[in-house]
Formats: sequence, structure tokens, C-alpha cells
Amino acid sequence: PVFDRNCVECHGAKRPEGGIDLSAVRADDGLLMSYHTLFGSRGDGKPTRSMLVSTADRFSDASITQPKQFGSHQSRLIRTLLDDPLHREHAPVTADDWTALVTWVDANAPYYDDFINKRPDCGGPPRRESLHATARSPQTEE
Repeated sequence: PVFDRNCVECHGAKRPEGGIDLSAVRADDGLLMSYHTLFGSRGDGKPTRSMLVSTADRFSDASITQPKQFGSHQSRLIRTLLDDPLHREHAPVTADDWTALVTWVDANAPYYDDFINKRPDCGGPPRRESLHATARSPQTEE
């Protein structure tokens, strides 16, 4: 909802200025285009130029994490909203939306309908199993 309210007028599926699509349209793999844009992919298996949100993941060296290494302090998205005069003027974000956005980035930017079972109910060793919800946003179909 934050991107829908503040960003998709210029960075939507129909007009992705700068190649940045923050819409709720689903990509070929079923994930939202905004998710692919923020994390450096296009949804068709081809990478984009870079991530707009920096997160810690299984490929990150988490043995020693430095302060401000991930999250809003390293996010190109957050820096752009803070530092770019064009975005400050044309896409002002309310205090509530700003808090929600920065908190989401600092919480490692989880995908809204993705859940990971690290400790299965049956006992056994922890495992990574992604489960996607089936609910679709009304804005996903054009």
C-alpha cells in the first residue's frame, strides 16, 4: 500500500520511470514486480542493475555483521527518498508511511505472503521451506 499511495504514479507497470516498477502486478514467477525491482531481479530470471533494498540473507556473511551493514542505512530506496529533491517534492511520504517503510526495510524486508518453516512440526532438523499464500491483490490483473 505504501508504494501504491506514493510511488506507482511514476514507477508503475504502465510508466516505470528509470526502469523502476513498484507496482502490485505479478511477474512470471508469481511474485510482485515491486519485490523484483527492490531486490534486483525482473521476475523472468534476468537480473537488473542493482538492489534498492539491502538485506541479510543466506548468502550474506553473517558471522560478523557490522552496525548499519543492512537495512535502511544501506537502502538506495530510503536514501533516494531522503536525499533526492525530486522525490521529496513529488512523492512526499506521510509520517506513518515513512515509519512503515523504514521498519519493513529494517525488519529485513520480508515478502508479504512468504513464510519460512525453520522448525518443522514433525521434529527433525530445521529446514527452509517457502510457502506462498494464494490470495491475490485486486491490482494484480490489468
